[in-house]
Amino acid sequence: MAFQLKSDLNPEAEPSGGTLRCLVESARTTSSPLNLNTLSADWITLFQQRSLHQAHDPVRDPHQDPGILWFGQVLVIKDRNTSPALGIPAALLNQIPAMACIMAPISSDGIPWGLLVVYSYQAREWQGWEMKLLQQLSFQAAIALRQSQLYKAAQTQVRELEQLNRLKDDFLSTVSHELRTPMANIKMATTLLEMGLLQQGLLQDPESRLNRHFTVLKQECQREIRLINDLLELSRIQASLDFDVLHLIDLQTFLPQLAEPFQERAQQQGQQLQLDLEADLPVIQTHSPYLERILQELLQNACKYTPTGET
Repeated sequence: MAFQLKSDLNPEAEPSGGTLRCLVESARTTSSPLNLNTLSADWITLFQQRSLHQAHDPVRDPHQDPGILWFGQVLVIKDRNTSPALGIPAALLNQIPAMACIMAPISSDGIPWGLLVVYSYQAREWQGWEMKLLQQLSFQAAIALRQSQLYKAAQTQVRELEQLNRLKDDFLSTVSHELRTPMANIKMATTLLEMGLLQQGLLQDPESRLNRHFTVLKQECQREIRLINDLLELSRIQASLDFDVLHLIDLQTFLPQLAEPFQERAQQQGQQLQLDLEADLPVIQTHSPYLERILQELLQNACKYTPTGET
């Protein structure tokens, strides 16, 4: 008796590694291994039809049946020379290069795509435990193959996400650098223009239309520069951030240093930035770049949207 696994009957299936075979020859046989490549995809159709009608089968004793019978989802052929039965065409039986065999489908999502076959060179009375064992092996093979397919799909998705992330980083970096140079030129030109207008006394009246328009120009220019710097900072943080590394931060030192640049900005806008810290603030452990960026954004929004004269 020999054991062989054929998994390429279904032309739509794509098992990894092509045809999957496992051959174990009994020590009592000297015959060469059988070649199951002659089995056609019609066998898959046979097992698909079987799965639709299995629930209507009566309970049967395998030892009381003729040479060809169904045992659950397992096809049992005791003697291939037996007259064709169970609606199995003789052409299919002639494809089996053995006298006796038992077959179990390897199914994925209820669709058979391969067969697990145990065969014998001579007519054989198959035992119930052999049929049950083959059926269990087919279940385990289906589970393993399904897990392999899921793992392959997951790996493909991970590679695609990594590629998208690289494209996003490249885009942010390219756009930020391409925009930074012209904005620097615009800012320099605006500064030179302001100096010329001041020398001519054209900006002395804060209520004049020219002064209002020029103020809007400077503010919008500065806003665009901040947006570009934010993009560059985001790229830098994402490139350097290591989620496995946490930093110990002393808030008594960290927060005043972070708020210092905003103190002057608040004074220029007629606002009051007040920092009240408890004396017993604990040392925290976190990702320092992310915490710094979040707090800077909060302070920036506070300075931007707080009315003049408020705290």
